[in-house]
Amino acid sequence: MASTAPYSISLNPDVARQLNHLGGTVLLLDVPPALILGFDQQTFQVGQKFKGLKMIPPGVHLLSFCQLSQTGQVAAYAGRFLSLAEGQVVVMRWDASVEALTDLPDQDEVDRYTLGVRRYDFDAGLAPYNLSAYATWQRLSGHITPAVIEQLQPTPQAWFSITAEEEPEGSRQQTKAEQQLSHQLSQRDGNPSLQPGCEQAGRDDADLPTRMQSLSTGRQAPSTLDPRRAPTDCVSGSQPAGNRHPHRHQAASIDSPSSVIPSPEKILGHDGNAAPAAVSCSSSEQGPPCSRQSQSRVGMVGRCQYSRLRRLVKAHGLTSQQLTEQNLDRSGQLEQLLHQRWHDQESCLVGELQWAFLAFLLCQSLEGFSQWKALLHLILSCSSAIQHCPTFFASVCAALRHQLAHGISQAKDAASANEDNADGQSLLGTFVTDELMAGGFMRQLLQPFLEDISHARTGQVNRQLREEASRLNSFVQQAFGWNLGLQELRSQNVSSAHDSGLTPEAIDEADDEAPVVIDLEEPYAL
Repeated sequence: MASTAPYSISLNPDVARQLNHLGGTVLLLDVPPALILGFDQQTFQVGQKFKGLKMIPPGVHLLSFCQLSQTGQVAAYAGRFLSLAEGQVVVMRWDASVEALTDLPDQDEVDRYTLGVRRYDFDAGLAPYNLSAYATWQRLSGHITPAVIEQLQPTPQAWFSITAEEEPEGSRQQTKAEQQLSHQLSQRDGNPSLQPGCEQAGRDDADLPTRMQSLSTGRQAPSTLDPRRAPTDCVSGSQPAGNRHPHRHQAASIDSPSSVIPSPEKILGHDGNAAPAAVSCSSSEQGPPCSRQSQSRVGMVGRCQYSRLRRLVKAHGLTSQQLTEQNLDRSGQLEQLLHQRWHDQESCLVGELQWAFLAFLLCQSLEGFSQWKALLHLILSCSSAIQHCPTFFASVCAALRHQLAHGISQAKDAASANEDNADGQSLLGTFVTDELMAGGFMRQLLQPFLEDISHARTGQVNRQLREEASRLNSFVQQAFGWNLGLQELRSQNVSSAHDSGLTPEAIDEADDEAPVVIDLEEPYAL
C-alpha cells in the first residue's frame, strides 16, 4: 500500500529562528511510542524521541490522542482545544495511571521546561507545524475563540471523548447512515470489540500494522518516523545522515495502523444505539449547558458543555397559532440563546457550530454530530432574524460551505479506497454525506433559508450575506445536485464554482496550493 510523502518545510536559519520565537510550542513528555497523536487535522504515530510540535501559529488548535495496541486496535480519541499565544510554550506529560496527557501541576517545573524549549534543548524531538495545511484549519475553526473554549471545554484540564458520552433511556433509534457506519466499522477488524484500555505498544516500527492510506485534505493518516530513514526518530525528523540540511524540517514517513477508529461498540454503544445526541438534553427548557456526566476518568475526560436546544417551543399563555409561528420561525429562540449563553457575541455561536463538527470528524464524537445538526435546525429556521443579524448568517453560510466541502473530500477518499483501507476520517466523512443525502434534512433546511435571503428586499439583507448565500447555493447544486430554484441567488454569485470552473472541493483547496508567504516585519499570523 502506497503511503503519502512526508511534508517538509524549507527555511533559512534566520526565518527558522524567527518562527521558533514567534510560534507556539507544545512540549509533550514521556509520550509512549506508537501513540496516535492528532494536532488540528494532522495525525502522527509518534516515535521514540518525539517531544511535541513547534512553530505553531498563534490561535486555537485541537490536540487529540488515542492509544494503539500491538494488534493494531485503537482506543477512543480524546480531544482538547488549546489557545496558544505568540511564543507560548505548553507543557504536558503522559500519565500512565490515567492513560492521558496531563498538565504539570508545578509552575516552577513548567518554567524550567519552557526555558529548555527556548534554549533549543528539545528541538531535535519537536516536529514543525505543517504551515501548508493551516489555511484549511482556519476555515474549519476560525470562529472558535478562547471564550468559546472556556464555555464548551469540559473543565480547564479535561479532555472530551466519546467514552464520556452516554445514551439516555428511550432515546432515538439509529438512522440509516448510522447503521451503515456501524456495519462499515464492524467489517474493518477481525475482532470488532475493543477493550477500554489498549495495551501500550512499546515496540519497534517494524512491528507496526500495515500502512493506511492518508488523506490529501482533512486529518491525515497517522505517521511515524522510520528509524532506518530518520535517525532522530521523531515526527519533526531530519533527512538521513549524509543528506541532512540543518534547517530543512521534514515530517515523518508514513507507517500507519490499519484502523484508526474504535469498534462499533465504542462509537455506537454496546446496545447498538447511537452515542448520545446533544438534542437528547434539549427536551427540557433552554437554560444552562448540559452537565458533565459519566466521566470515564474522573477529572480527566468529560462531555462538551454544548448549549441546550429545545426541539419544540412550548410556553404557557400562547395560542396555538402563536406556538406554531414560534416553531416555524425560531428567531426568538436564537436571540435568547445568543443573549443568555453567548452574551450577544454572534461569532461564538458560529464557533460552537464549528466545534461540534470538528469534535465529530476528528474525535469521533456522535454527540458533536448531533449538536451540529441541532444547531443547523435552529439557525436555518430563523427567517425574521436574517434581517437583524446579516453578518452572523453570512458567517454561518461560509462555515457550513467549508464543512460540507471538507466532508465531501473525506467521502471521496473513502470511495477511492475499499472499506478495509479507508481511514477513520474518510469513513466519518462518508457518514456526513450519507446523512445529508438520505434524510434530506439539509435540503429541507436550506431551501426556505436561501429563499428568505433571495426574496428579501434591497436594504434588508446586506451584500456580504447575499454573496455567501449565493456561494452556498451554487456549492450544494454542484456537490449534491440540489436544484433549489433560486435563480436570483445564482445570478448574483460572481465567484461561484460554476463561474470559475472549479469543483466544490477545489474551491476550498485552492488556497492550500498557494505558497506560504511569511513576512517577518508583520505580526506572526498566517
